[in-house]
Amino acid sequence: MSLLLVAALICAAALLIPRLMSNQPDTAGLRVEESGSLLLVRWDQTIPRLRFADEGIVEINDGGTAQMIRLDREELAAGMLTYVRRSGDVTVGLRVRGGGKTTLEEVARYLGPSAPARQQSAPPSTEISSQLASEEGRADEALRQEAIRKQRLEEAVRILENRLGRQ
Repeated sequence: MSLLLVAALICAAALLIPRLMSNQPDTAGLRVEESGSLLLVRWDQTIPRLRFADEGIVEINDGGTAQMIRLDREELAAGMLTYVRRSGDVTVGLRVRGGGKTTLEEVARYLGPSAPARQQSAPPSTEISSQLASEEGRADEALRQEAIRKQRLEEAVRILENRLGRQ
């Protein structure tokens, strides 16, 4: 009986996931938020095209200097990354790949004042520690939000299992 239930859930997922992904908007909700010299790059990790993606690539152009950051599934699921900007003109592109092809592309741009000059009086390790503590707080909040989403999904699975068990 439980084997039949598992098979039914797998079949339902195989049928629903492509349908969910095809009905999703072609946007990741990519946004760039300023926090001093840090930029918080965020996207909506609840979108199926992101949740079920194989990998993501973030391309950053900071005042003419380009770099590329590869993201695995777990990093995409986090929904954000932090970047220390060097200029007041930063373009961020997110490209998501799944099933061997690009499934989503989006670009956001930050235009603002030049990056604040680093304080000469504070040792670099203090500044880095402060940034890491701040990023740790944001990561903790992201994990808390993910735990809430997980509980909701587990409850939905329980409901589906109960419904399938009654049939």
